[in-house]
Amino acid sequence: MIRPAAPADTDACFVLLREAFWNLYRPGATEHVIWHRLVSGHPDLLAALARVATIGGRVVG
Repeated sequence: MIRPAAPADTDACFVLLREAFWNLYRPGATEHVIWHRLVSGHPDLLAALARVATIGGRVVG
């Protein structure tokens, strides 16, 4: 199911991004940190457009 993102999804999204990019292009990853800075009050964030994919209530995308 795809639904609007909620503040409670932040940690799950952070982990999902970290795991997706960990050691992919170089050792470690920074993509999840960039994303976290964006969703932590960045003025350009359009939170109303943010979506998450879930399966059984678990964020998978």
